[in-house]
Amino acid sequence: MRVVNYEYEFWANGKHYEGNISLPNKGNSLILEPPRVCACNKNLYNYSDFKTQYEAQQCYLYCLGQVNKDIHRLDGDHDGRACEALP
Repeated sequence: MRVVNYEYEFWANGKHYEGNISLPNKGNSLILEPPRVCACNKNLYNYSDFKTQYEAQQCYLYCLGQVNKDIHRLDGDHDGRACEALP
């Protein structure tokens, strides 16, 4: 399995977000897993709650779309990538 980096850009609640995300790629097929839906009403998650950076990124992006902020503080350096130290 290869990991391929993709750029993303979207608008949510009047704000613009962009960055890069790494996704698994097998041959010519891109594998998109369903996003892990996480609660976005208060800070509930830490890095240790996720097995992979991809999983953390899905939660991060989901909450950006829901509450328009990084409610769980998963992107410490504000570069658009959550929990970068995770595999």
